[in-house]
Amino acid sequence: MLSLENVHKIFQPNRTLGGELRAWFGEKQEVTGTRAVRGVTLEVRPGEILGLVGESGSGKSTLGRVMAGLYAPDRGRVSFDGADLAGLNKAGWKAFRRRVQVMFQDPVSSLSPRFTAGDLVEEGLIIHGLGTAAERRERAE
Repeated sequence: MLSLENVHKIFQPNRTLGGELRAWFGEKQEVTGTRAVRGVTLEVRPGEILGLVGESGSGKSTLGRVMAGLYAPDRGRVSFDGADLAGLNKAGWKAFRRRVQVMFQDPVSSLSPRFTAGDLVEEGLIIHGLGTAAERRERAE
């Protein structure tokens, strides 16, 4: 269903200094990126559940964002149902996002206290234009 092949994600620093940083004593140092994800290969089959465990800053959230198509990998391939995410057109992304959702760990930033649980569940149905208002409410309940 979802597969990653040798996926890498590197965050490049701000390049406003012309690609170089001056160290404390004036010597030049080449700016290199931060490797958030390095060489991840995995497969998640239908019905399987994947849990990512690791230290803070180890790349779990970045990998999750790559898997959900929120970040493009710098190297490697991410595919869903055999389709490479890099080759999706607008309609393909819409279909993908209808089937793949991110659930962020922090409920304070993920769940708005201004909405009921039903409103939060119904929001995805509204975004994807599924059903009438009455059908969405019934499905959310």
